[in-house]
This record gives sequence, C-alpha cells and structure tokens, in this order.
Amino acid sequence: MFWSTELIAEACEGSDLIVPYARESIDCGAYRLSLGHEAFVTSNDGTKKELQPGEQFVIPPGQLAILLTEEEVHVPPNAIGFISMRAKVKLGGLINVSGFHVDPGFHGRLKFSVYNAGSQNAVIARGDPVFLIWFASLDRTTADQYQGDRQRQSSITSEEVARLQGTIASPGALQLEINRLRGELESRIHGVEERVTSAREWVSAQHTLVEKSVAEKVDKLEDSVRAWKAVMGVVITGVLVWAITTFAGRGCGGAKKDTPDASLRAPATPGMPASNVAPPVDAAPVTPGIDSASGD
Repeated sequence: MFWSTELIAEACEGSDLIVPYARESIDCGAYRLSLGHEAFVTSNDGTKKELQPGEQFVIPPGQLAILLTEEEVHVPPNAIGFISMRAKVKLGGLINVSGFHVDPGFHGRLKFSVYNAGSQNAVIARGDPVFLIWFASLDRTTADQYQGDRQRQSSITSEEVARLQGTIASPGALQLEINRLRGELESRIHGVEERVTSAREWVSAQHTLVEKSVAEKVDKLEDSVRAWKAVMGVVITGVLVWAITTFAGRGCGGAKKDTPDASLRAPATPGMPASNVAPPVDAAPVTPGIDSASGD
C-alpha cells in the first residue's frame, strides 16, 4: 500500500524519515526532494562541483550527471521507497537513468544519475525541488534490510567521478558531426567528379589530336604513294619506249638484201656499165608478133 500525504507527514514528524523536513514539500502522496550541495557532469573538467545555496548547475545536451539530494532519507524496515524526476524537469529532456527504488533500511542522501536527452541545456540550482519519492508499506517488517556500501552516503565519491570521465557524444553533437562529415564527403566527391570530368575531357582531346595526326600521316603517305606510282609510271613508259625504238631500229637497218650470184650477171658491154641485175635464167627472148603465152 502506498503512503498518503497524511501518513508521510506523520512519519516525518515522528521520526527521521526525511531530514530536513518541510511540510509543504509533500504533494499528492509524494515528497519533493531538492538538489543538494554536490553535482558532477561529464562535460566538466573531470571533477565534481560544490554548489552554494541557489547556485545554478548546467547539464548540456547529451551529457550525464550525478546529482545529490539535499535531504537525507531513512526508509523504515517495513516500507520501500520509489524515486523519479518531477514532470517539469523530464519534459525539458532530463531523465533519471539510475535505480528507481530505495531499499528498506537505507539511510543517507540519494544520488540520481540523470541524462539530458533534450536539445537545450538543463539548468537547475541548489535547493530546486526536482526529485520525487513515494513510500509503500511491506506486508511485514523485514530483516532483509540494505547493508551496502552506500549506507549513510553524503557525497559523490571519487570512484563515481572516475567512472564517468570524458565528454559523452550527444545525439545533437553526433548529428552535427554527421552533417560535417557529410559536407566534407560531398565536397570530396564533387572534387573527384571534377577531376574525372577534366580527365575525360583531356583524354577526349588527346584522342582527337591522335586521330587528326594519324589522318594527316595517312594522307601524306597516300600522297607519297600516288607520287611514287606516277614516277614509276613515267619511268616504265620511258623504258618501254626506249626498248621498242631500239629493237625496231635494229630490225630495219641491219638485215642484208638478197643479191643474185655474180655468175648470173650479164657480161658488161664495153663502154656501158654493168648491170647489177641479171636477167632471169629461164626468160626466153620475146619475138615480136608472137604471143609467148599461147605457144603459137
């Protein structure tokens, strides 16, 4: 059974349930506990902070803090306590990540491990009522009471501070880092794309130059081949003309004419030149008036 406002008031007035006690701190069956004289946050210089009355304490977004209550709580052996943060604090992003109950027989200040899950700084001051505790009765008084190391604790220990050294990367900080890396990556990709484009343009230009150079060389080679063919045609034509002319001249002027034998030549008449052509041997003298062809 949870304790009512009246039962909490009776227990506080008749015992050391909560010290120091203030009746106005009881509200709707819960007691409002306030921030005490010590606090530690992971974004600080690695040491806990001593707070003066009313002094403010800042928990940046994404950071973890240990907060100590101003009040000491003594849970009787027939009851158990339940703890939480006040709604107005939780709505600002500050949440309790430590235990949620107080064992029977515990005596001392409470420590809250809180995390700022919001996007803004959580600002609280010493004396601000930021915690809540409820009490519930057990079915009997128990002998199984708290006997741990935190019995009668009154401060944040160096061991607890050492466990939480260093700044914790908050979601907001991670988002900023992601955005920075994204921008840097996009810039690098853009630079690479520009270099690739330049390289492609250079290769294309070189390819065009090579094609043009090759085409010019091919044209020059073809011109040389055509010129060579023309020269060879002239040379071959000249050789053929020379050969034809040479051999044709030899065939006309070098052959001997057939001459009759000297014995067949007619005898030279004194005072007349000898004829170079002898009359035919079988030629008969022609008698006038007689047709030699008829035989008559």
